[in-house]
Amino acid sequence: PPTATDTCDPTPTITFVDATTPGNCPGNYSVTRTWTATDDCGNTASCSRTIVVQDITPPVITCVAQTTPINCPGTPVFTPPTATDACDPTPTITFVDATTPGNCPGNYSVTRTWTATDDCGNTASCSRTIQVRDVTPPVITCPTVTSPISCPATPSFGAATATDTCDPTPTITFADVTTPGSCPSNYSVTRTWTATDDCGNTASCSRTIVVQDITAPVITCAADKTIECNAAFNFDQPTATDNCSTFTIVTVGTVTNTNGSQTRTWKAVDACGNESATCSQTISVANCTHIFPTQTTCCNYTTGTATGLYNVCTTVSGNTVTNAIPGVFFYYSNVTAPGASFTIDVKQTRDGDLNRFFTIQGSDNNSVSQIRLFTSTCGSVSFTGSLIENGTGAHYVVTGATPGATYVVSIKYEVKSLIDGVYSGIDKVSKYTFASYINGSGTAALGSTGTIDAVAGCSDNTPSPGSCTLPGSTIEPVIAIAPIETTTAKTTETTSFTAHPVPFKDQLTISYDLKYVTDVRIEV
Repeated sequence: PPTATDTCDPTPTITFVDATTPGNCPGNYSVTRTWTATDDCGNTASCSRTIVVQDITPPVITCVAQTTPINCPGTPVFTPPTATDACDPTPTITFVDATTPGNCPGNYSVTRTWTATDDCGNTASCSRTIQVRDVTPPVITCPTVTSPISCPATPSFGAATATDTCDPTPTITFADVTTPGSCPSNYSVTRTWTATDDCGNTASCSRTIVVQDITAPVITCAADKTIECNAAFNFDQPTATDNCSTFTIVTVGTVTNTNGSQTRTWKAVDACGNESATCSQTISVANCTHIFPTQTTCCNYTTGTATGLYNVCTTVSGNTVTNAIPGVFFYYSNVTAPGASFTIDVKQTRDGDLNRFFTIQGSDNNSVSQIRLFTSTCGSVSFTGSLIENGTGAHYVVTGATPGATYVVSIKYEVKSLIDGVYSGIDKVSKYTFASYINGSGTAALGSTGTIDAVAGCSDNTPSPGSCTLPGSTIEPVIAIAPIETTTAKTTETTSFTAHPVPFKDQLTISYDLKYVTDVRIEV
């Protein structure tokens, strides 16, 4: 308290009054005390002092021990803490949970943090963690199956079911193990199902079905067909079905019929030895195409990769031919060697509507370079060739042949030889026929006859031959030039030339530019 003196009153009376001012919370406030001194005559004097009160002490919170770990599907249950405060008799307790995922949905931990807060916002916290784990496997139930079963039935297992205390949809997988029986179609299948929950806990069960095979396959052959005479006999593989197992298609045999066709017979045998009935396909040989456009090679002919020349197209003035295209064409035919030595005559006839024949290219110079003979695989064959019938046909003398082997005749004809010919028919269409005759026979060799029409005003739109490789071999570019006639004068010159096709094939056309007409030897 204060002291007071007075000049007239030795003991003035001192009184006081307190004034309390609230702060921002119940524990924060200030008190101002005002003292008043009064003498005997009622004279007064005052003074005051203020004391500020603050609440800065946090509560005391105490967390209790929790039960951990617990097993899924249990969930964390926390025992709450207690709290006291020097100024607030009932501090407020709140909490926040933080969940930390584990390595799977059923494994996790929850940390609860409690916070005690007094009236002035002073806080104190504590926390506890409870771990949850999933260690319980699912419960799996296998379906009921029927066993044994007979082929063509296949194992049908149905589906397993599973439940799990923590995972509402455990994953069910299965693996089949096939155990062979006495043959591939007699076997058993064991299916093992495995239920796996989110945390990798598993449970399994299995069932076995035995399968038996007693049914034969069914085989179906392709329809009979006709091939070009220069094409190989390629039979269509039959198809087969078997209700139980794999099967093998077996060729029973192939026969050549009197008309030149071939018949092949097959059967199907399944893996357990059950045999089907037999079926057959017959391939007949059609009349050949023998007249082919420029650049057609032996390879094109033997593999069927060239289109036959549609027509020789002529330009006429009145009834007289003034031009003809294409520049050249080839006659190709297969012949069969009747012995080690034989002759071939290739002859040309016409219907008379046009009074000119096609001549062999180079025949005007007595050249036989465009008369050729190949093996069935387009290898070169040695022979002696000559021109017959005024250069419209060719004569071959072949020695050292393989009896019964197939050889390929090739002759290049000059189309321009029709120029100045005269049509006698109104339609201006003339038919030419080419054929090969063996050993002077008056009958054309089987399958060697080919025809071409010389048609006025048409367009040459025959497709060019495509690239070609003989089956099972690679054809290297080869230029076969027959020996030229011996001349009385010889000279060697360098001149430009063009060649086609590019890349080179087994036949090559070379065009050279000289200032005069002469025989030429080309060395490659």
